[in-house]
Amino acid sequence: MQNIFIVEAVSTGRFYAKEIAWRGYHPVVIYPYLDNITDVYSQYRAGGSDYARRFTDDIIFMDSGSSEAYQKLLDKYQPIAVVAGSELGVRAADYLAQKAGLPGNNPATAECRRNKFAMVEALQKAGVPAIRSAKLNSADECLKLAAEWNTWPVVIKPLSGAGTKGVHFCSSMDELRAKASEVLADCDMFGFGNAQILMQEFAKGTEFIVNTVSCKGRHAITDVWRYRKIAVGDKGNAYDYAKLVTRPDADEQAVMDYALKVLDALGFEYGPSHTEIMLTERGPLLIETGARPMGAVHDIDAMQEALGHFIIDVSLDTYIDPAAAEAFAAKPYQPAKTIMTKVFISQECADIKEIPLFALLKYLPAVRKGDFAYVKNTMHVDVTVDLATTPGELQLCGSEAQVMHDYAALRAFEQKAFDLIFSKEVHYFAAPQVMVSLTDGGEWLELALSKRSGGTIRWADLIEDLGSLAGSTDVEVKLSGVALELKTGLELLMQALYFENDGGVWKKKLVS
Repeated sequence: MQNIFIVEAVSTGRFYAKEIAWRGYHPVVIYPYLDNITDVYSQYRAGGSDYARRFTDDIIFMDSGSSEAYQKLLDKYQPIAVVAGSELGVRAADYLAQKAGLPGNNPATAECRRNKFAMVEALQKAGVPAIRSAKLNSADECLKLAAEWNTWPVVIKPLSGAGTKGVHFCSSMDELRAKASEVLADCDMFGFGNAQILMQEFAKGTEFIVNTVSCKGRHAITDVWRYRKIAVGDKGNAYDYAKLVTRPDADEQAVMDYALKVLDALGFEYGPSHTEIMLTERGPLLIETGARPMGAVHDIDAMQEALGHFIIDVSLDTYIDPAAAEAFAAKPYQPAKTIMTKVFISQECADIKEIPLFALLKYLPAVRKGDFAYVKNTMHVDVTVDLATTPGELQLCGSEAQVMHDYAALRAFEQKAFDLIFSKEVHYFAAPQVMVSLTDGGEWLELALSKRSGGTIRWADLIEDLGSLAGSTDVEVKLSGVALELKTGLELLMQALYFENDGGVWKKKLVS
């Protein structure tokens, strides 16, 4: 059986193992040597390797980064392709592909696909607009340059990090000194020390993600996402959602065109890219790009439903099936459905006792896959200021109307009744009377509720009871005896379940 190398099978990159095995090839997972790996990245590797073991026994944690060690792997397995599964795998994947004479990006230009300052330099050399940036060695250098720029805030970050570790938005000299000193004394997500720091002008605008695959230097857009952020006081901007762009307008098309120029400037020839772009008053500007698949929560079935592909499959084609890659590149970008990743926002730090959100999600038709591992394991929420402090992420997929309805319902609970989806205590209310008619003008019958002795009902049980009506299209509901403390939550629940109030009668709203 022919072998394919996956260098760093973590996050979305771990799905290469399944795709490779499904196609009848043998995945070989390689984790390059790290002498100071962080606990966080160790967990990423553990999760990736556990998943990959479903499809291969060849999972190699290297104890050396020498060329001899890599050559032994090439000699033993003789791969027919090499793919990078994460940021950390980019340089090694490029090197291995070149040594084996296989399709891949040029190792000589790998630095500009990993080092964020090298990216800016490559764009400037190619005449592609870029954010004003500088590579600096100390906090004093940051302060001196900030005084020359005289514009706030400024952004500082590690040169080759990943995630949000070490990324800071600084609004004063004192804050810049403190944060720059902190970053330079720390390591990046992978465990490499931050000997230098990147400082950039703050780019104000709308953030986009453009994901692509490349084959023989021809780029094809796989999916485009528009982000919405919510200001969190003086703490920054928390992600609210990422929504798939389905029918690009003029601004979105400009972002897509700019992304392809970025890929040319950075030397992308094969495989996936994940490019973050800010649409500013100056036009699109690169935040950063990665030569790997986009991470975060993804329901493969939902991606197939909306896009007709999942980026791992079309990415693999660029290495082993160029004819399929060329056919994909010839297709217009026209997603069939909308996808949104809703990022939940908590406005308080608290221990919780129950998560009634999970009961509600069963009755929202656009809901697909979610990731709430942290909050389920800790039963704790933090004030959300970035992706690391969110209670969870949820993917929605369906028609535009369905997705926006379900998003609006979740956002309403988040803003008006957060404690009813992530609860600091198990809530019991005086049970309301719920009368139901299954036909217009038909007989009204009382819905049996999951009451406790004393006439109270647990909030999560009330969600289930009313959720049982969600599948009926002609049902009408009357509510009475609603306790004051339940009023807002019950109204939000009925609206979430696709009912609208018509003179005291809740009637089903048809959304297609």
